[in-house]
Amino acid sequence: MAYFKLLFKAVLSACLAFGIAMDAMGYDFASDGIYYLINADGKTVSVTNDGVDYGWSWSTCYSDTITIPDKVTQGGKDYQVTAISNRAFAMCLYTKSVHLPSTVNQIGDSAFYFCSRMTSINLPEGITVINDFAFDHCYSITGLRLPSTLLTIGKNAFYAGCADTALVIPGSVTSIGEEAFACCGALRDINFGHGLTDIGKTAFRSCSGLTHLELPRSLKVIGDGAFMSCTSLTSIEIPQGVEHIGSGAFQACENLTRMTVDPANATLDARDSCNAIIETATGTLVAGCIATVIPQSVTALGDGAFLECVGLTHIDIPPTVTRIGNDTFNYCYALESISLPSSLEQIGNYAFAGCEKLVSINLPDAVTAISDHAFFDCPWLDRVTLGRGLQHIGKHCFDGCYLSTVTSHAALPPVMADSTSFMRYGEFSHATLRVPSSQLTTYRTTPYWDHFPQIIAWGDINNDDRTTIDDVTTLIDHLLAGDTSPIQIADLNDDATLTIADITTLIDHLLTQ
Repeated sequence: MAYFKLLFKAVLSACLAFGIAMDAMGYDFASDGIYYLINADGKTVSVTNDGVDYGWSWSTCYSDTITIPDKVTQGGKDYQVTAISNRAFAMCLYTKSVHLPSTVNQIGDSAFYFCSRMTSINLPEGITVINDFAFDHCYSITGLRLPSTLLTIGKNAFYAGCADTALVIPGSVTSIGEEAFACCGALRDINFGHGLTDIGKTAFRSCSGLTHLELPRSLKVIGDGAFMSCTSLTSIEIPQGVEHIGSGAFQACENLTRMTVDPANATLDARDSCNAIIETATGTLVAGCIATVIPQSVTALGDGAFLECVGLTHIDIPPTVTRIGNDTFNYCYALESISLPSSLEQIGNYAFAGCEKLVSINLPDAVTAISDHAFFDCPWLDRVTLGRGLQHIGKHCFDGCYLSTVTSHAALPPVMADSTSFMRYGEFSHATLRVPSSQLTTYRTTPYWDHFPQIIAWGDINNDDRTTIDDVTTLIDHLLAGDTSPIQIADLNDDATLTIADITTLIDHLLTQ
């Protein structure tokens, strides 16, 4: 789901850019088939479009090879060409190449948006900013060379807009915007300059050919999903200057098996050769991979730490972890089992959403709240055990889970956000609810809990609304007869079988009452 959310956002952004590109700009004069706007200084001009509203059709304003002069004369006055204005070449499908003069120092928003057949363009020295969507969907460009004067690369600047296999980011560049090079699938190698401090959200998302990253020492921030779905990436080293790594920075990097941190980094570390990145001061694991071994010193699993780690089948969480953040294991499709430590207190939004192969989950007694959508869309989830300390269950928490048994050990029914907490694609869960015998009436009369079709006392094998030694006798009789029919009520240790261990569990329970 996380991937499709980002995909939708990218498409929406593109549509917005397209819509803007349809706005008629107007022009002051034309010369040799090129349209110009006179800038505020009265001495320079910007290249613009013909002002025609082409609706949803391709623009025919510019086609073939366009050579822009460094100056143009109008009314006996010379004007220097200094900029390509917003949307000047947007949707010019038939433009093949553009040559810019050395006098150009600015490229506007969506300037070459969706010039998908343009194969070449030169970017002169002097350009300091490439604005948002400037070369969005210019996916035929090769030989891209960024000028050494460039400081900022804007949002979606080269989204699906580069066919090169290698890219050099000049040392002058300090920030790379959101989605700036997303979906540049041909990229194999990026040479980052040593002035870069900030890589924006999903900046290199779905650069599926990217095999190697050498991040500069100057880098301080790696944004959310910055290298999401870089499926050929096998290793990453975090340099000494990085202070923040966003949620899901390496989401869906399915072949990533080695994660290290420069020992000189004062903020992050990869202690105990754990193949994960940990925030040193708090002990929060902020990024992991399929090869991660969580150290005993980790206290929390951060937001998106294992987001869409599709090859992860099992992971051991140490007894020091108290919090699992938002999206931590979201869409770990192959995750079959997970043992939650007794120390765990909080489970965040979408923490285990989309974990399609999870069959059972046992929440420790220390957990007080399960956030919205925590186990949303886990269709194979069959059995859930809620601990004694649970107080709140969020919206859509178990929505989309085909539960057969829910066991609550909480003395008082936890507060459900609403009926969606245990929804099953539009209808309330059909699961059997097992609760403490002393609270049977309370659960049966509490809002939303009363929606369960069958509510029984935990350990009540003989269906008399009590849990007594008579239930031990009944369970023994079932086992001796080889009768496994009461498994939903009699599988007391939640291992999906009826054995002598269930008798032992029931006796232990009675002895502690």
